Amino acid sequence: KRIAENVTKSAMTVPRVTLTLEVDMTDCVQLREKIASDFQKGYGVRLSYTEIILRAAAKLLPEFPLLNASLVEEEIRSHRDINIGVAVAREAGLVVPVLKDAHKKTLGEISQALKPLIELANTGKLKPEDLGGGTFTLTNLGSFGIDLFDPILVSGQSAILGIGRIAEKPAVHEGNIVPRSLMNLCLSFDHRILDGAPAAHFLQALKSLLETPVRLLV
Repeated sequence: KRIAENVTKSAMTVPRVTLTLEVDMTDCVQLREKIASDFQKGYGVRLSYTEIILRAAAKLLPEFPLLNASLVEEEIRSHRDINIGVAVAREAGLVVPVLKDAHKKTLGEISQALKPLIELANTGKLKPEDLGGGTFTLTNLGSFGIDLFDPILVSGQSAILGIGRIAEKPAVHEGNIVPRSLMNLCLSFDHRILDGAPAAHFLQALKSLLETPVRLLV
């Protein structure tokens, strides 16, 4: 009920704009396959694309403070902490557990911390502190075969990143038409807090990081 109220409030009161950008995930797919075995041995968990994208967003958000901000009594307040929520769909309804201080965590630490939160969400055992304090949110509908969508902002946040499926499609690469693993990112943002230009710059920077994913390992 609380989530429904927040979603309704956000949809009714926030002037929301959504930008989309296609990302070539081929190198990211190959890197994930290459490190999968060692990653699972070292961290005890299987690396997901949501975690890779979360790591990229957390790495960039300090450079884009308006995307990690709130509007409080007509005043824009950027948050020092970067606490990223991840939307989890359940039969009982959507919940958004929050990974605190995501910008301070390595990819392995993100994966280790997020997996238990997702499990608690799926079993209905999240605590109130697991759900509070979010400053930015990811929602991934790729597993449902969705390419593009228009995510609704979480109340009190300036932006939410929607993630589409990774699909192999013909694309021009180095002058040739070849199969590539392509994915769409959909960034919705509060137009009262920021304009299209900084949101577009964030998406471009995110695309660059995901297309050279080795940078996410450091």
